[in-house]
Amino acid sequence: MSELRDERIVATAQRWGAWGLLMLWFLLITDLMVRTLIFKQEPRQWLDIAAIWMGTATFVSIGMAASGVAPYGGKWS
Repeated sequence: MSELRDERIVATAQRWGAWGLLMLWFLLITDLMVRTLIFKQEPRQWLDIAAIWMGTATFVSIGMAASGVAPYGGKWS
C-alpha cells in the first residue's frame, strides 16, 4: 500500500468515494420511498438507515484499501 499521494491515488480515492455516494443515495432514497409509500411506517421505525450508512462506509473503505489507497490518507493519529 502506497503512502504517497500522487494523482493516481487521489483519483482512485475519488472514484471509490463517488461510487459510495451513489450507492448510499440510491439505497436511502429507495428505502425511504418503500417505508413511506408502501409500509406507511413512522420515522421512529427507520433504524435500518444506520445499517445502510455503515454498510456503504464499510464497502467504500474496503474497496479503497483493496485498490491501494492508504486509509486516512496515511495519517493514523
